[in-house]
Amino acid sequence: MLASVPSSISLPGSEEMKVFNQFLKDNYSSYSGFISFTANNYNEWLEDFKSNEDLAIGAVLSFIFADVIKEDRENDYLPSFTDYVIENTFYSEFVDTIEIDVESDKLKMWVQNNYINSIDADSLSVEFIETIVNKEFIQYSKAIELIKAHIKEIDSHTLEIQF
Repeated sequence: MLASVPSSISLPGSEEMKVFNQFLKDNYSSYSGFISFTANNYNEWLEDFKSNEDLAIGAVLSFIFADVIKEDRENDYLPSFTDYVIENTFYSEFVDTIEIDVESDKLKMWVQNNYINSIDADSLSVEFIETIVNKEFIQYSKAIELIKAHIKEIDSHTLEIQF
């Protein structure tokens, strides 16, 4: 699900957008000893946000909650907002991974059943992968990554092949 840009920072030239742009520059610019993987300007951030990049979403949340986060740092004796979020948010409450697990297991079984010396995962086509797993739950690139991991498990003798 693609999030929408908060309206107050999506208006080109708005004061809020300028403040957000400065926030990105101040908090996400690389410097000696720190390499930022988050865009440090509005236009690049917006592209990442539209692509549903986690770091872009985290940056806007940090901006929205900046006052609360700052207050947390100044008042060590109070329960931290950040700690509260981390302690009370469980990934499994929001994401049902059953379908993903089922599709991943299909890939694992396919590798086990078709492993002969080695499988060239990079030569497998999108169409072929889609005959094994549902692309709605596992995208092609992730499927190839999982196949390679299962091959590595077999090659390192940590995954048994069932006959």
